[in-house]
Amino acid sequence: MSVLGRFSLWVDHRVLIGTASGSWCVETAREFADEFKQIAGELLAQPWGHIIYLDDWGLGVPEIEPVIEELTLWAIANNLCLAAQVFSPNMLKAYQMNKMVHDVHGHFERRQFANADQAFSWLHQHGFSTGHSDFKRHGT
Repeated sequence: MSVLGRFSLWVDHRVLIGTASGSWCVETAREFADEFKQIAGELLAQPWGHIIYLDDWGLGVPEIEPVIEELTLWAIANNLCLAAQVFSPNMLKAYQMNKMVHDVHGHFERRQFANADQAFSWLHQHGFSTGHSDFKRHGT
């Protein structure tokens, strides 16, 4: 796993899909937030979902927390309805994610899943289907 923080973001139907890896500094978090907002721009007119794969993510410095919390509030204010976080059980990762993203906020709900199939299925059950149920870009 890379020590440097990295991420990838793309849209599949009405779902913004992402992967994160490495340890994040505040600069990585800001770059993520900027790119997230730019890519999400095409989704804002209607409700949308988000799923992110975090198994390769190595946590972040405490300074990332307000950046991600602000991003989450922005996304919720712009029609984000569901967010699925996928990672193997990890108490530290869950703790940091829980500090940055609340489980329920108005029309928004977030859940954590141990595997991608469960997460994609949850999104699908709520009307946010993707063309594929994995974290690989298809047809881009």
